[in-house]
Amino acid sequence: MLATGAWTDRLSSAVRLLPSKGAHLIVAAAALGDPRAAVSVPVGRQWGRFVFAAPVSDGRVLIGLTDDPYDDEELDAPPVSAEDTSFILAAVNRALRTALTERDVIGGFAGIRPLLAAPGDSFDLSRDHALVEDPVTGAIALVGGKLTTYRKMAAEAVDLAVARGGLAAGRSRIRSLPLVGATTPAGGAPAGIPPRLARRCGAEAPQVAALASGRPQLLEPVAEGVPTLGVELLFGAIHEGARSVDDLLDRRTRIGLAPAERERALPAARGAPRGGAASPARSRAAMMPRREACVRERARGEQTLNGGSRAVPWPPEVNGVSAGWLSTRARGAPRRGPRAPGPWGC
Repeated sequence: MLATGAWTDRLSSAVRLLPSKGAHLIVAAAALGDPRAAVSVPVGRQWGRFVFAAPVSDGRVLIGLTDDPYDDEELDAPPVSAEDTSFILAAVNRALRTALTERDVIGGFAGIRPLLAAPGDSFDLSRDHALVEDPVTGAIALVGGKLTTYRKMAAEAVDLAVARGGLAAGRSRIRSLPLVGATTPAGGAPAGIPPRLARRCGAEAPQVAALASGRPQLLEPVAEGVPTLGVELLFGAIHEGARSVDDLLDRRTRIGLAPAERERALPAARGAPRGGAASPARSRAAMMPRREACVRERARGEQTLNGGSRAVPWPPEVNGVSAGWLSTRARGAPRRGPRAPGPWGC
């Protein structure tokens, strides 16, 4: 099964794509008067094409987006070009009393749409998904589609795989299976849970908040001007599989969408343990990794000196609380240095 997006035609000769780049800009909500509603603006004389400005969390407004053919080899991190920025600002400014400028842009990102090849302009190509079987390899490629239909796409792909493999399987439960963290419509923030966690984590909010037990500093923002709480970094590191600082800042919390905020949050992210894979449904005692496991995970990637140990400052001071020093040591080497846990619990 190939669910590889814009890379699919590199893996299967049965698929032909016409990739399209979609760039977005991020501005501070204050620059637009802290809007509570989204706006869509027609793009010139291009029928059916719009740009939008939509308020999102953390005092930001998301503005986008472009829809242009993309033939560059860089698929991992397509850039937001100066042309993209100019196009988006010019389009949205048609509906604004006070025009936005490049100085109002605090960040941006771009993605690649894996559109199935067909005649016509990029913005006219179908967003429908398709399951394509490769006659040479037998692989089934799932291509096209949109994020909003990912569950339907997944169900169809699994159904086809089950049929092709002659497997015994029950009917899909996807229509009744709630999303991770889903709550009832009337569900509010439980007592003692920060509203931010309830809003972002839903039913998992109590488990996330429990990681701060005895360490109230983890329920504070990780840096000035960055609303993300310390416990969100910890949860991403322990329970969402973050393996690096980039994982935490750019893919778990999305702080990295605003480079200035990313820079301010960097010290806290560097201090978070990495490599966990626990279940959020477990109790706090089961969720928290043992200090020894954290050190062993870190030591696995460290180059020891002469088979001995060396102290590393991990994590650094976070919210005014000193983490102390931890020691990484080779297998069988004697322990050296203090072993007091830092604010991240390792």
